[in-house]
Order: sequence, then C-alpha cells, then structure tokens
Amino acid sequence: EAGGGGGGGVVWRDGFVELFFPARCAACDAPGGVLCSSCEALLPLILPARACARCGAPMREACVECVGREFSFSACRVVGVLRSPLSDVVTVYKDAGERRLVTVIGALMAARIDDWATWADAVVPVPVRPASRSTRGFDHMRLVAADVAARTNLPLVRLLQAHGTGDQRRLGREERFANALGRYAVRAGIRVPRRILLLDDVFTTGATFEACSAALMAAGAHEVRAVALARAADGPDAAGCTPGSAT
Repeated sequence: EAGGGGGGGVVWRDGFVELFFPARCAACDAPGGVLCSSCEALLPLILPARACARCGAPMREACVECVGREFSFSACRVVGVLRSPLSDVVTVYKDAGERRLVTVIGALMAARIDDWATWADAVVPVPVRPASRSTRGFDHMRLVAADVAARTNLPLVRLLQAHGTGDQRRLGREERFANALGRYAVRAGIRVPRRILLLDDVFTTGATFEACSAALMAAGAHEVRAVALARAADGPDAAGCTPGSAT
C-alpha cells in the first residue's frame, strides 16, 4: 500500500478546516500554524552523532539505556527528547486529533533518516491497538508513515496488526517487554520486504519496537531499523540534546 491519489480532496479538506478552525501552535498556542517557527527552533533534537546507534538515546560516551539488552532491530534514530515543545506536538496530534501536524511530524522524521532512504525497501508503521483507534478515531502512525513514505519515495506497507488491549504506560521496563510479547503479528498474504524502516511515535523502553521487529524478522525480513519521533529520556544525557530545526 503506497500513498497517492485524492490530492485534490486533501487540499479541499485542509482549506475547509483552516477556514473554520484556524491553526494554532501545538506548543505555545500562537496563531498561524500548528508549529510556529519559535517553537520549532526550541525542539530538543537528538542528533545521530550524539546518540546511541542501537536505541537512539542521547548520550555522551556510553549508552546506559540499552546496556545488556538485545534488540531484533539493528539500529534506531529518534528526532528528539520527549519534552516540550516536542511532547506538546505528540499530545496535540494523538489526543486532540490535530491532523495538520502529520506533515510537520513526517518532515521531522524523514529528515532524521534521509541517509537511510536508499537502504530501505519499505516503510512500516507500528499499528495502534484497536481500543486506541476506537478512542481517537484514526490510526495516527499510519498517517505519519504515509507522509514519510512519500517524502522518501518508499512504499508504505501495512504489515503488522496489533492484538489485545493492554496499556503499557503504567508498566515498568521489564513488564513492558513481557506485555508486548506476542501482541503484534504479520498480516497474512503480504510479502515481507527485506529491509524495513519501522516507525512509531515514542520510544520508551523499546519493548514495542522489539516485539514488532521480532515478528517482522520471523516472517522473513532481513533487517529492521527503528525510527521514532520522540524518546523518553531523563538525566544529564537527555539535557545534552540540541535545540534547533531539523529541516
């Protein structure tokens, strides 16, 4: 499944929404756009050169986030740390349903992996839980993945499906990994690409990325690289991220 078609309808819809619901910045509420230039300049970016190549966490000399942990994905890139104004973007998009943020998020994620685009065969979104989709009314990562796929000239493939209704937000690290096991499966009848860019919104422990990557590798993928918009990180290394535009 690749993005494309219906461009005129999208333009008409966005124009209608803008007319009756003028855009305001997700972080500071200033009018004019869903992310103003001032807040974009303050995004707590994680530059690849200053991040752990395995889990994407900001670091100085050695990563303490993924030590002793094996992942099925080979590498990870993250746009920034999950704190304001990036955390505001996540919240307003997912919980308030501000779909005009799709292109902002897509641009940030595509810029972070521009050198991976020629390596990959497909973009695959982490699927939302059925309960989350019912509550929000849309699959937030499918929309973002479609935008990233269009920007990188890669096909969007909806390979994964989620099972169960468990919420991981209140679970500890080991509980998250145990809870995620077996919650994702590869859809039947779809050819699995060899090299996959797996997209999700927030990397907390890596449990969701691990469960999805393990399922993809078991189904025939040769390599999976993870890409997230934000990374839950604390401590001095998290403070070392770089404010500024990623585009």
